[in-house]
Amino acid sequence: MSISKRHHFIPKYYLNNFTNEDNTFYIFDKKNPKKILRRSPKQVCFEDHRNSMFGKSNIPHPYLEEKVYGFFDNKHAQVFNELCNNKVDLEYWSIDRVHVLEYLIPFMYWRNPKNDQEFDNIINSMKSLHELDLTISNGNSGDEIDDLEFHKEILNTPDFRKAARINYGIKTFRHNVKKHKELEWRVYDYQGFGGFVTSDFPLLFKNKILEIADLRGDVILPVSPYRSFMRIDENKENNFPTPAIQNFSQIHYADRFVISHNKEYLELLVSEYNRISSSGEIDDLLKKLWVF
Repeated sequence: MSISKRHHFIPKYYLNNFTNEDNTFYIFDKKNPKKILRRSPKQVCFEDHRNSMFGKSNIPHPYLEEKVYGFFDNKHAQVFNELCNNKVDLEYWSIDRVHVLEYLIPFMYWRNPKNDQEFDNIINSMKSLHELDLTISNGNSGDEIDDLEFHKEILNTPDFRKAARINYGIKTFRHNVKKHKELEWRVYDYQGFGGFVTSDFPLLFKNKILEIADLRGDVILPVSPYRSFMRIDENKENNFPTPAIQNFSQIHYADRFVISHNKEYLELLVSEYNRISSSGEIDDLLKKLWVF
């Protein structure tokens, strides 16, 4: 039996929402910026063995990818597709649907290699597993082990750090919940030329992530060419960002790939982004994302 190797850090069910009828979309690759390429979801936003556990034998084991991420992806995909395709009415923002979106944000954040250094810095600063709300026990006696050197040894294990990304995502719901208690989710449907684009880092936060609770703050997430989600202060008027500025922001914050179902629009968008960047106007433009 073959071992899964290509591990997506952007879920494939999310990428599928931006494909055309032939299951492909168009990408702008910052490492190959001279032309727009056609690709399928399986060809982008992945790393080989990103979530494989190697252990002392140095043989890749797909448990984390297939059993853990697979469990959450399968669970989230159905609800996510409902959110993307259903008509917005009084039943739209059910508790279950909001719950899935709330989990999706920190999972997408820590799952992404763009944030690996940030996560390593967090783990390096920890003195014990308790800071991840974890304990370790003696397999024979059942007694909890408080040896900090042993805790640090585990924290420094590459396999453990891969698994800890999931635990740290879940940890966002255990602390400082009141900080963002007045936020709500909104949906923005848009049928204009080109629609919304996405990227290999599609989360657009209003504020810089300085602590774990900030992952529950104001955020924009495009979910298809025609629909975007926004978590924002419930007291703010029901307005939305300018789609073009949102799309420019996707290009700017992308690590490598920008994705669109429309090749012509993506070419125009990238060309205009390059013009704005070269003129020194890009910073002022990005500041307008949350001004509406």
